[in-house]
Amino acid sequence: ELSFSQFAVNLLGLHLMPWDMPITTMSTYLPMARNQIHNIFIENKDQGSHLLMLASDVLSPPDIINTLLMANKPIIGGRYRKKEKYPIKRLDGTVEITQRPVVYDYDEGKKGFVQRVAPGVGIERVDGAGAGCWLMSRKVAEAIGKSPYGEDSGEDLVLCKRITEAGFEMWIDWSMTCAHLGAFFV
Repeated sequence: ELSFSQFAVNLLGLHLMPWDMPITTMSTYLPMARNQIHNIFIENKDQGSHLLMLASDVLSPPDIINTLLMANKPIIGGRYRKKEKYPIKRLDGTVEITQRPVVYDYDEGKKGFVQRVAPGVGIERVDGAGAGCWLMSRKVAEAIGKSPYGEDSGEDLVLCKRITEAGFEMWIDWSMTCAHLGAFFV
């Protein structure tokens, strides 16, 4: 796989500072790549207070770093939509095709995560979210330890469980709308 060229162009707008340490990986296996980046961040204790995890198919607004930092949350993300399309049947019989946000609530009865149907408003605590756009504090990264992502699909929800088990809350800033390349809508 190759990185989307628009992703690389958008990185230029993130206003990286001389003390920032961009970390990339050549792995195309997502759980392994995410774990490698996370581990390098932990090992370089003097290199930054936060880790921005941004997937190569997620395009963020240029002000995402400053906006998420100003929220002052231990881990907060921007929102993006799943690539899958979902039909929603309205009461009048018409069908709307939509995409759900990659945000989840934990359902105790089902003992698992349930995906949200619609986006929220403002900055909201959530039980889980996709790891395509996260800003994680060093405190959280060190508390959850090395290789926090699962080794198969759903690796981001494994991360969410570890964050919660470590005693931290996760947040989404619904105003930070990211594009998910390859999606029906962006």
